[in-house]
Amino acid sequence: MNADIIRTEFYKIVSKKYIWIFVILFSAFYAFIFFQFRDNPGVKYSLRPIRNEIQQAAASEELGNIMRSKGYKISYEDIKPFLSSSACEYIEQYRRVYYHDEIPVASLPESKVTDKICNFYERIDDRQNEIQNLRSSLAEMKKKGKLSSFLYAVQTKLLGMYEKAGEIELNLDGWDEIADINYAWMIPAWTMLIILLGLAGIYSDEYTNKTQSVLLTAKNGRQGVFFSKLAAGILFSILCVLYFQSLAFAVTGIVYGFSNADISLMSLYGFKLTPFAWSALKFYLFQILGSLLAAFVMSSLIICLSAYCKNALLPFFLAGTYWGGTFVWAKTVALPQYVANPLSLPAELSPFMLQSITDLVSTGRFINLFGSAVPTIYANIIFNLIIAFISLLFCYHGYIRKQVKD
Repeated sequence: MNADIIRTEFYKIVSKKYIWIFVILFSAFYAFIFFQFRDNPGVKYSLRPIRNEIQQAAASEELGNIMRSKGYKISYEDIKPFLSSSACEYIEQYRRVYYHDEIPVASLPESKVTDKICNFYERIDDRQNEIQNLRSSLAEMKKKGKLSSFLYAVQTKLLGMYEKAGEIELNLDGWDEIADINYAWMIPAWTMLIILLGLAGIYSDEYTNKTQSVLLTAKNGRQGVFFSKLAAGILFSILCVLYFQSLAFAVTGIVYGFSNADISLMSLYGFKLTPFAWSALKFYLFQILGSLLAAFVMSSLIICLSAYCKNALLPFFLAGTYWGGTFVWAKTVALPQYVANPLSLPAELSPFMLQSITDLVSTGRFINLFGSAVPTIYANIIFNLIIAFISLLFCYHGYIRKQVKD
């Protein structure tokens, strides 16, 4: 591996003008779409200035009892007695302010406070009900002598994870929006598209440029070129992931605000049944690491395909079909409650699920790995690392052993 060759190969990748055109267009489109929400009253008139007052109100046991007695459907007037006068004044000052001359702005903070507190208590009770259901199910299986069943092992492991996790907190910061960055299709898809466009011709372009005879002259030379191209390709993939993740984080933070306090993952919308004792920040960082791993896997796959093809179109099509097909399946198929099945496996083990791990960690999902109940997120990592290893092995074998043909 040679630094000069790495530099040269990296320059070949980034010098493709269409890559820069796509990056600029995607970035501008993404920023344009999200900056439209800055004027939204739900974003513009935040509850953060009265965050502490709302948390104190939500901690009231009396309010919790009222909430449950009314089926988690109460009005702002029910919550008002539990709020401080300064908090009520902050909310109600917007009753004289109208959005688009029609909607009283205060109606949004009022409903927002109500929804946040109602959802807070409902999610706490849903999580406790799930834990109780697991205990009842395990007791029933134990009574029927099903201690050796795989479902018993799954539910036992899940119950243990629930009991070790923390508690649901009232979420008034912008973590929901940060957590959703990769759950939508734009950032993961655009990142992968740029990576595949950049690396599709990393080997096959040698045939187009008629440089394969020179590069494949000596065995040592071929080996050095192989590792140099691989290093350049992986570096390009890493930079693509970091750029799009930074773009999304910056735009989301500017629109919704940057959070100055961490919170438990189970406190975020859609994560009330997560068995993982992660924080929101830890989840976000894991999602970035998952995106980097997915980029490495897809880079390895398309580099392998490029080594066996004489044009860049076929590797791009094959790798794109694999990512796109598993992505569509992941967004289409209904994932089972606890244990993966043959129908859900292509989705749960897809590279997209590494980029967007929400569906794998939002509830307890496991896979039967030689009789052991393994969280699907870990099985996904293992599976994709195997895909990357096999791809690089075939790529190395195919490229190093190529014969020079006139």
